[in-house]
Amino acid sequence: FELRPAILDDVGLPAAVRIYAERFTKRSGIRVDLECPPELGLRSPVAEASLFRVIQEALTNVAKHAGAASVRVMLERTPEGVVLDVADDGCGIVQEQLALALTRHATSKIASLEDLERVATMGFRGEALASIGAVSHARILSRTADSEAAWEIHNRGGAISEVQAA
Repeated sequence: FELRPAILDDVGLPAAVRIYAERFTKRSGIRVDLECPPELGLRSPVAEASLFRVIQEALTNVAKHAGAASVRVMLERTPEGVVLDVADDGCGIVQEQLALALTRHATSKIASLEDLERVATMGFRGEALASIGAVSHARILSRTADSEAAWEIHNRGGAISEVQAA
């Protein structure tokens, strides 16, 4: 497991994301529409690697859980930092499960202490959104096909909001 993928040093974050998205589409059959400027102005190699890993995890979750045909990944530099927006045309997360998606160690993949110890060595696996939200502002906005409204929840530096109508 590479902590910093070599591709980031070879081509930079925007190009690495484009290459990863192309390979993801070939593997999964899910179309990725990528909006990313040629330069994001990140000076930290750790920030670049973290953002790349978050995008990998988001696309993996789309492939495993969403049943989506396409996903849009948008990276944008703002005065406050970098905004990553991932939106898919999949099945959505039901209102009752939104808080669970932001809760540490809430994954159904963990059945024992041994499972948890193995997961801890693999980075975000099983708790990506909780990990991301602990150091940023993560927002989940979701609407299922049988729901009349969309619902949202926020994780701001580890403080999880109540689920509310969007």
